[in-house]
Amino acid sequence: MFEVVIIGAGTTGAAACYHLAKNGVKNMICLEIGRVGRGLDTEVPLAVDQIPADHIDKDLSYKPFVSGTAVFEGGSNGPSTIKMIVTAPPYKTISEFVDHHGLDGVKAYLEATAFGRDLEVDLATELLPKPAEQVKRLGSVMVCEAKDVEEMRAECSRLQELGCECRWMGRDEIQALPGAAVGFDAGIWFPHDAIIDSTAYAQALIGAAANLGALELREGFCVAEVRETAGGAVRVRGADGSVVLARRAVVATGG
Repeated sequence: MFEVVIIGAGTTGAAACYHLAKNGVKNMICLEIGRVGRGLDTEVPLAVDQIPADHIDKDLSYKPFVSGTAVFEGGSNGPSTIKMIVTAPPYKTISEFVDHHGLDGVKAYLEATAFGRDLEVDLATELLPKPAEQVKRLGSVMVCEAKDVEEMRAECSRLQELGCECRWMGRDEIQALPGAAVGFDAGIWFPHDAIIDSTAYAQALIGAAANLGALELREGFCVAEVRETAGGAVRVRGADGSVVLARRAVVATGG
């Protein structure tokens, strides 16, 4: 029986493997449906009947590797390869956050996300073989159309009042940005946000955990079922009928 089973070897699952290993957890196993940091792509062919029906996304032809964000770095080549954005701003308005979690809750959220972003950037810089190419602090912009300018400006002011490092960008600045889409009139600039090569990062995290002697990796393992046993352990059954038992589980499949 394993101490921990981690399901998924994207950046989240790989980070779980790394941090657990660094904190002394041994005898772990990571199960990945495809390749580390890539999800299911053409390198790991699986018969359709091996994939649980509720896991199939017909629009994506079930290829989690296409998830992520295409980041514009400018230049004549357009968007870069798919990478992970590590960002501080919330994905809802601050007013909505305050309504649900209170002012202290919002401050704690912003502090935690900024801390997490900086932690990921520092760790990726330490582990990746070519950090100058694979980790870039280019900043990010939250943009809006003309009808939403006043609301966005108020959002910027609220973020600044809460200690979030950001600034307002008007239409001329937004339109001058490399890769900026036509139709956006203003935005909020977050100077410390970064992009990280997520595939290489996940591979580096898994490699570091394995080097500590703490991790077994199984690629091409399609999870069909996860259940708790009568004794409180975790039983993971693969689509091929194989079974993995562990005392604890981390589910990091992004869905």
